[in-house]
Amino acid sequence: MEEMLYKFPDYNLLERENIEDNIDSIYKKQEIEGFFKSFNVYIECNDIFYGINSVTYVIKLNPGTKLSKIKSYKQDLIMRFNAVDVEFEISINGTGYLGIILIKERKRTLKLGDLIGCTEFKTEKYKMPIILGKDLKGNICVEDLAQLPHLLIAGTTGTGKSTFLSTLIISILYKFNPNELKLILVDTRATNFLRFNKIPHLYIPVITNSNETEGVLINLINEMRHRYKLFGGKKVDNIDEYNKISENKMPRLVLIIEDLYDLMMYTDKEVEQYIKVLTQMSRAAGIHVVISTQRPSINVITGVIKSNIPARMAFYVPSYIDSRTIIDKTGAEKLQVNGDIIFRKTGSEKDKRIQTPYITDKEIEEIIEQISVNKISVGDESTLKTSEEIINNNDKIDSKVYESDKPKEVMLKSNSITNVDNNVKEINVQKIKNDEVNNTDEMQEKSSIFNKWWFWVLTAIFVSIIIVNL
Repeated sequence: MEEMLYKFPDYNLLERENIEDNIDSIYKKQEIEGFFKSFNVYIECNDIFYGINSVTYVIKLNPGTKLSKIKSYKQDLIMRFNAVDVEFEISINGTGYLGIILIKERKRTLKLGDLIGCTEFKTEKYKMPIILGKDLKGNICVEDLAQLPHLLIAGTTGTGKSTFLSTLIISILYKFNPNELKLILVDTRATNFLRFNKIPHLYIPVITNSNETEGVLINLINEMRHRYKLFGGKKVDNIDEYNKISENKMPRLVLIIEDLYDLMMYTDKEVEQYIKVLTQMSRAAGIHVVISTQRPSINVITGVIKSNIPARMAFYVPSYIDSRTIIDKTGAEKLQVNGDIIFRKTGSEKDKRIQTPYITDKEIEEIIEQISVNKISVGDESTLKTSEEIINNNDKIDSKVYESDKPKEVMLKSNSITNVDNNVKEINVQKIKNDEVNNTDEMQEKSSIFNKWWFWVLTAIFVSIIIVNL
């Protein structure tokens, strides 16, 4: 791959809030201790954490004090401390202490500029760091998209999903040059992503037509197959190992879909199967999928989608049913709007309540303008096509992909790939229009009945009854 010099955007283009974490004087250790003392309950407050819109008291219960008794004062705590909600965290931070979390009305804004310079984001610990925001204890939350390896985002309109997707893209621009990572953006509403058409990280212009998305997905699956073949030729298991020994570095690919609803409602059912194939098989190939929707119903967030995207972000939804659809539990219906989320991922013991960061349109436009002068270079070993070839791709995924190009065979039976669920073997995303086969099966089913002894006995009885009646 041709080397290029990429000028990363200036950090000074991002705004900062610069608000000190000294929420008012009421939040002192003696205040929470005095509150419970008034009910003849004695506790010891060991620490206080300040979040963006929350205060967490770390308390030690006296021997004999039941947790249920502490929780029974929830409404009193809300009234006393003017909170909108109270949460309790057992064994907070792995200790034997109880966390009493007062959630306040949102009065402060968490800016992306306050987070993007953090150690967690800049460290080499994560291959693809993405900033989620700050949790209730004020800790910066960063996840590795390479490990997730896909992300599902859902919530009602106006809760901050589009803003978060923008912060995700901007974070990528600060972390990766266009040769390291390429973006494929799908925005069928043409409301959020069009402004990113100038960035050099885009392989093709932003997709705004639902019908064009099928070609994009097909092309990504073909790219995934091609990458596995290249891995097999180099006797490696994944993109990281391949890039260590290959002169032509392979960029990671991130597909971001603004609203899944339009694709599920207005395109062929095959789109769901294409997403299934990608999310099941593309991790080692360095292809990642981020999907957002404002309609978290079961006909949009299907069981297939959920089972293959274990990392999920729930913004505010109007009902507990919607909450269960997204994160398999209630709670999202109690969130505040404007970036308040519950984050869940497979393997994590506890879900996290996080305040996602905010970025203005002005900041986005200035960053895009600064990096738009950078030019992208394309490697020789990629099968990614031109934009017209991709969106007009009428080729279907041949079932042979699961015979000759399965990752478990291409990857020389490596453990990381050979353990792919056996169900992958049975996936066939090709349209089935063979009526002759169906008719043949039906005829065979009928003929098998005539070979049954009981069929002829019943027939004889039926005929005898008719004759007697005559």
